[in-house]
Amino acid sequence: MTRTTMPKTWIFFFIIVLVLIIASFLQPSFKSRQIPPPSNTASDQILPPSREANADGMLKNGDNAVYLKDQSSGQSKIVVGYAVFAKPGFITIREDNKGLPGKIVGVSSLLHGRVDSPSVDLTTVLLADHVYYAELVSDDGNGTFEETNDLPVNDKDKSVVLMSFLAKTQTMSTAP
Repeated sequence: MTRTTMPKTWIFFFIIVLVLIIASFLQPSFKSRQIPPPSNTASDQILPPSREANADGMLKNGDNAVYLKDQSSGQSKIVVGYAVFAKPGFITIREDNKGLPGKIVGVSSLLHGRVDSPSVDLTTVLLADHVYYAELVSDDGNGTFEETNDLPVNDKDKSVVLMSFLAKTQTMSTAP
């Protein structure tokens, strides 16, 4: 009687081992389905457009654009990379007001066409780690900036032509 039960035990043992081996081969393929494909990794994600691309996009969406880099805090003058005006206008520098352009703290002279490196004097110094906006404003024809009469320039989609920038603290290098 023990002879007849012994082969059944070996067969049962063999089936259990076989199931464990098959399960171990299936386990890695199950895990590989849980890992996102390489195209969804952080290095392949679409990055936001650069400031230059934003300015180029402004020109593709109208005849006006403004481009500038982040500025140094403590300055009382902004240097704009370039501005393009279809009609005469001004560059206004505005403080941030909860994510929107707020109070005007600087106005350029009257500008027209493409102007490289125009500067804008400010009524205050740039505060470190604060956001500001360079906004294009059209002249009403009198050649003088008047906030109530000179309106923001819009592109063909009716979006205001502006670019935000950050006032950064200047860091000094101690490298030889």
